[in-house]
Amino acid sequence: MSNSALDPVHSRMDGDRNGRSRLCRGGVLAVLGVLLAIGPGAGIAAADPAPVLHADGTRLRWSPSGRDGLYRLIALGSSGRSTWKVQATAFTPLAVPGAAITYEVKAAHSESPWSNQVTISYPARSTTPHEKPSGSGEGTGTGSGESVEEVTVHGPLKVGLIGGLTGWGATAGETIRKATGVKYTRISPVAEGWGAGRELVSEGITPLVLYDPEMHGMSPAKVAEGVKSMLPTMRELGLTEIELGNEVYYHGSSAWEYAAQYRAAQEALTGSGVVLIADAWTDAQKPNGEWSQWEYGGGWCVLFVEALGHVPEAWSFHPYGPMSADGFGSGAHRQGWATVPRMLAYMKADHVYAPLNITEVGQPTYEGTDGNTPVSESEQAADVRQYLTQASEWGLASFYLYEGIDTGEGGYGLYKWPLKAKPSAAAFAETLAKLNG
Repeated sequence: MSNSALDPVHSRMDGDRNGRSRLCRGGVLAVLGVLLAIGPGAGIAAADPAPVLHADGTRLRWSPSGRDGLYRLIALGSSGRSTWKVQATAFTPLAVPGAAITYEVKAAHSESPWSNQVTISYPARSTTPHEKPSGSGEGTGTGSGESVEEVTVHGPLKVGLIGGLTGWGATAGETIRKATGVKYTRISPVAEGWGAGRELVSEGITPLVLYDPEMHGMSPAKVAEGVKSMLPTMRELGLTEIELGNEVYYHGSSAWEYAAQYRAAQEALTGSGVVLIADAWTDAQKPNGEWSQWEYGGGWCVLFVEALGHVPEAWSFHPYGPMSADGFGSGAHRQGWATVPRMLAYMKADHVYAPLNITEVGQPTYEGTDGNTPVSESEQAADVRQYLTQASEWGLASFYLYEGIDTGEGGYGLYKWPLKAKPSAAAFAETLAKLNG
């Protein structure tokens, strides 16, 4: 959640672009992503065992390895390679008719070793390029064997709750942890130190680490130094993800400045096994003052990737706004929860896709200092169910609800203070249990 003094009302809204016309891109969105993988390498020292890979027909299975259950699967063919990130120990790649494809898998962190190779020979059949066989449900392929896609397949959705788990007294934190069953949250060591992180880890809660100084104007070297300084404590606590900045697009950062900072931070984290998550946004202004128009091959994410030179390891997004709003602009075209599937589609079409994390979102039940329109408590409960259910259906990497307990910013909490559950608390717990069941 933004604390911008420059734009407190729009901190979770959609910018300042009323009156701009918005036309949808014509044609069918391509279902091609971006090749991110670096091929298997030799001589990688690691404590983790190499996965043992085997094929059951055309379904691949492998033994567990690594820390977090996330794997990188690579497919090598005569005309190229594809890669998938899979949060499971089984995957069925889409068949490539008439081709022999060799597969290897490894735990996603960089120091882990690759598995044995397994080759599947697919029978030839007459298909149209890009045709998806009925019932495959996973991946895409081409009859020509051209391999240019990355697909991320997730297991159970990683669901977190921001706020309320610490800082409100031991009784409140314990009550919320037990009632919700939540196992993830987000912390900001820059602002809060590591005390909360240590307490949460001791209670079985895994925090996402937010690095959120005032990044606009910071040199890339300074950002790299700050990120690297967190590594010793992160290793101590077993933490493996950093979100780089909090809504930097609201705080004066351009896509170019942010890309330079991300590059420096990523280089500083090389070999650490830490995933660096970049802020995603919709449209952005170009140096000439024009808007980049994501619908026409532009947008913050496209400009960021062009400046960075490659796709980031993962994206974060804060889709505050009405549940039905799906815009990339403001006014009648404002953003909201329904923007998320459109964002996923455009990321894939514009070749900037990486795993998408919703690291903050919620609906207030009263108007607070941020000025956002409140909903009823029953509406908030229904929205919480919809958030979690659709986040899982859409294949998001993670989802973090804002927040545990109401604050002056607005009634976003699952609980009022003094501690009293709203209907959304039960909705959160029940939906999370269903997803995990």
